[in-house]
Amino acid sequence: MVVKDQIIVLKTIDFQDTSKIIGVLSKQFGRISLIAKGAKNPKSKFAGVLQAGNILEAVFYYKNGRDIHTLSDASFVVKAYPIHFDMEKLSILLPSLEMIDQLISEQSHTLEFYTFTEGLISWLVKEKEMVKTLFPYVLIRLAEISGIQLNFEEETFDPQVDYFLNGEEGLISTKVSSGLSIKLQPRQAHYLFLACTNRGKSVQNYEMDKFELKNLIHHIDVYFKLHIDDLFDRKSDEIFDDIAD
Repeated sequence: MVVKDQIIVLKTIDFQDTSKIIGVLSKQFGRISLIAKGAKNPKSKFAGVLQAGNILEAVFYYKNGRDIHTLSDASFVVKAYPIHFDMEKLSILLPSLEMIDQLISEQSHTLEFYTFTEGLISWLVKEKEMVKTLFPYVLIRLAEISGIQLNFEEETFDPQVDYFLNGEEGLISTKVSSGLSIKLQPRQAHYLFLACTNRGKSVQNYEMDKFELKNLIHHIDVYFKLHIDDLFDRKSDEIFDDIAD
């Protein structure tokens, strides 16, 4: 059947001499793959449209049971083009899309993932403030959507005590659990307190050096892998190495 739907481009793969296959998050059908025939031709109607992060109004031929569906037409809803020229924003966008691509199974109906991703991209396009330390917050929100929400046990934060990320329970606490337990640096613990208590604005440029930031991301990734099978390391995380301290 012919379908008109909003899609978010997660990734693009060259296919044969002239075409591309794009992994997308469809508002109606969840995670699907589309083939854009002739898209590698500079004069193609798809030229410049299939960039990762673009939100599109798309027309495609959808059939249950098929692995790949045929893209017929696409037009912009939100252009991610400005993000690709801002290294800090790109360091949020690409790992986020790669993580979302892993978390959503093929053709699963995940409107909450779509709504979150759409909001994140639209916000990154418009945001003028620095977003250097936002990615751990994105991971925390994705954990919540995936059903493995992290929680901060204490109602207030005390910088004088040690905090631990207890993996089995998904709890940040002053107590060590019997399972996987990761000791956090003070600023990592404070960041998680802010993020887990829905204070996203306060963490987008939180004062944390690159080592602390990458280490915190690693801790959250370990937590994901403890609860979700077959997750692999994100290739796009390498972009963090290009961001100045």
